[in-house]
Amino acid sequence: MAGVLLWSFSALASVHDVQARSSPPLVPRPALRAEVERQKLLEREAQEAARIEQRHKFALGRAMWQARWEERARQERLARLRQQEEARRKEEARRREEAKRREQARREAVAKAEKAGSQPASRTGARAASAGGEILLDELELLARMVEIEAGSEPYEGKVAVAAVILNRVRSPRFPDSVRAVIFQPGQFPTAAEKLPRVRPGSSERRAAREALAGQDPSKGALYFYNPARHPCEGDGARGDFFCSLKVTARIGNHVFAR
Repeated sequence: MAGVLLWSFSALASVHDVQARSSPPLVPRPALRAEVERQKLLEREAQEAARIEQRHKFALGRAMWQARWEERARQERLARLRQQEEARRKEEARRREEAKRREQARREAVAKAEKAGSQPASRTGARAASAGGEILLDELELLARMVEIEAGSEPYEGKVAVAAVILNRVRSPRFPDSVRAVIFQPGQFPTAAEKLPRVRPGSSERRAAREALAGQDPSKGALYFYNPARHPCEGDGARGDFFCSLKVTARIGNHVFAR
């Protein structure tokens, strides 16, 4: 009986030794929890780093796309500006050429008018060729008669200025392209048709017309002239008056010249 008990105790001790040698050592529970938390922290840091990198890549791509779009818009603006500049240069060249042709035509008209003397030209008189159309010598007479009608009592400079206004209108795209058409344009010189046949201009009016045709312009590019006594531009009466809205270029005698 004693031998059996001794054998049992020996067997149990052997099994315990085998289990102790084969099983891993137990990790204390607090240490295991700390390791788990550390692993979770590392995973969160890795995820956050991935999100930051993704946002950085997105921002970089957006910045590159924005830069390309802005560069394309800049190139398009430059192209439009170049086209506008080219169109402006062409228009300026055209205007200079047109001004040269008109100046040459005026000089030819003045030269022929001076050869004809100071006597009025007949309605069937000779014609002077002009690049911008035909200027009839009797239109020179019409210009002198308009000077007599509009500025007969004005100083000589004012007479030249009135003639220059009519010629400035001929050159302007806003008005007809001949002296006759400007004078008889509806609503501009309403009494011209009635007075012109009866008016006989003097030598100063004809000389003023010739000087205006030669390029003299005391009005400084004006397209209009008016008497400030009839069109006061001060006080409540100036409201709604067309002449008061214009830019004044000169004041000569009883006339104000504007454009």
